[in-house]
Amino acid sequence: MEESLGAGYAEHRVAVETSAKVLRAAYAHCPEDDETPVRFSLHAYKEAETLIEYAAKLDTIEYAFELSEKGHFQIDVDTRNSRIKFQYADSKADKADTPLRAREIEMVLSGERGRPDERLTQAITRVYDVLRPSVLVTGHERCTYKYSNALFDALHEYSAVRVQTVPEEMDATVLVDGFSFGELRSIWGALLALSDGHMMAHWIAVRDMKVKFPGRTMVFHKPRKQLEGLISQISHLSPETVRELLSLHLYDPHLAYMGPVLQPLLPLNSSEVCLPTKNQSQSGV
Repeated sequence: MEESLGAGYAEHRVAVETSAKVLRAAYAHCPEDDETPVRFSLHAYKEAETLIEYAAKLDTIEYAFELSEKGHFQIDVDTRNSRIKFQYADSKADKADTPLRAREIEMVLSGERGRPDERLTQAITRVYDVLRPSVLVTGHERCTYKYSNALFDALHEYSAVRVQTVPEEMDATVLVDGFSFGELRSIWGALLALSDGHMMAHWIAVRDMKVKFPGRTMVFHKPRKQLEGLISQISHLSPETVRELLSLHLYDPHLAYMGPVLQPLLPLNSSEVCLPTKNQSQSGV
């Protein structure tokens, strides 16, 4: 369990950190007015995987040069006392950086980050129980499922619990540019619920229906109008609020340069948007 959590965290971190370079480069090479029908294939996945691996290696090299420029040349690992010390040429940098980075690694290795939550487990189980009977294999590398009132209720419950897994929260009534933090959390919860529910349907197809690789439908993408409707039903926010908030979360490579992707909706063409979903390896991660 601990090994899978650690591997999952590492894969997720690589994907997030490399996405700044990968997405910006992809959009730079794609014409904005391209209306080519969206298609996914195993070949496309392998190309994307190769690109991410290359970007991750490039990030590691660049990071090593950045550390050397500020005099960071050595890491001491005390396995007996579970302590890590980062040594710099400058003693002030030692004192500033060591506690922060050691705490981050401690959270990962101890299982504090990624520890299962009982309420979240119950919510996931409910989504699974409602979703499973509706999953259908529709062709080579394809599956589909039906959105029902019961599934919307289950996804709403899951989204509400999902956003509470972060303990530090702003007051839900605090306003930012006319939107409350409660509304922002509802949007993010609904996006996470949609992504996780979509991936769960494909896990069901792989495990129960023996679909080897449902890659042609694994990526969650919808016409923008349809996505707005799904988010509104899950979040219980008005269509107008959802429309405005989703417009702020559409990926803009000019805003996201060299930073984490905080705009998770990726425009594929003038009408369709893609919501990143968690893939799975043959080991089930």
